[in-house]
Amino acid sequence: MIRDEAMRLVQHLMDGRITVESEAAATLGALKTGLVCPTSATTSTETSIPELNAEKFMARALAYEPFAL
Repeated sequence: MIRDEAMRLVQHLMDGRITVESEAAATLGALKTGLVCPTSATTSTETSIPELNAEKFMARALAYEPFAL
């Protein structure tokens, strides 16, 4: 997934343009797969912070590095 497409999806979620739960779940799934990051960890608490925007969300998601246990 290219960064611009991911930013667009994140912005749609943050703006509330996606109102159907199944569509929101599909969008989060696409972001998780496309960015190879745990979007649930990034979205669960971060979306309520007023200064968070799609750019900051993407920076955090792209900074994620998986690790082995």
